[in-house]
Amino acid sequence: MDSAVKQAGQSPVTLTEDQRRFQQMQIMAILIDEMLMHQFLAKKTQPATAAEIDARVALITAKLKEEKKTLQDLFKEGDQTEAAFRADVGRTIQWEAYAKAKVSDADVE
Repeated sequence: MDSAVKQAGQSPVTLTEDQRRFQQMQIMAILIDEMLMHQFLAKKTQPATAAEIDARVALITAKLKEEKKTLQDLFKEGDQTEAAFRADVGRTIQWEAYAKAKVSDADVE
């Protein structure tokens, strides 16, 4: 929860106790949604392979390099470990595969 609050960023104004609690409740709802999505993907799709994750991380690394940043910078900004980042990349790949299998171009149009 603390990590998610940190990722949300600090408010430019001082929050009241009620506002802080509301923010925490919103973050908790997001975390619950993410957990449900992880469980859904685990049941409905194959996990991303290490090669797929490595390829996506290489693309992200290249884009970061264009911005004169590194993966380590990204980890610090997001208060995230490499393992957590790679897990997120894997779930993104899983979601894309699921969506591609279920939604056609005609559906999108």
